Amino acid sequence: AERHADQNHTVHEPATPLPWNATRAEVRAPYGAARAMQTFTVAATDSKPMICKGATTDAAYIAHAANAYPLLVAALRAICAIPTVNASRTVQVHVDGARALLRELGEG
Repeated sequence: AERHADQNHTVHEPATPLPWNATRAEVRAPYGAARAMQTFTVAATDSKPMICKGATTDAAYIAHAANAYPLLVAALRAICAIPTVNASRTVQVHVDGARALLRELGEG
């Protein structure tokens, strides 16, 4: 669900609260399967894990990206708050880039 985001929150939040942790992969062969299926788990503390097919490096990446997302959005918003009146062209380029990335993320 989307909502208005302030400086400390993102518009898009996962249904499972952050932070997430990636756990060790388990290799299991489902009954009747020709080969084993590698799975990984990404979950927040005290919540139901999300089981996905893939490699443990995928799980670590997903958990890391999800945990870093609110920090990225906060940093981009801080850049956007820099006054650009009488600012150098370099500052304007960075502020414009931060605004564009927030729009790309659906956060601005």
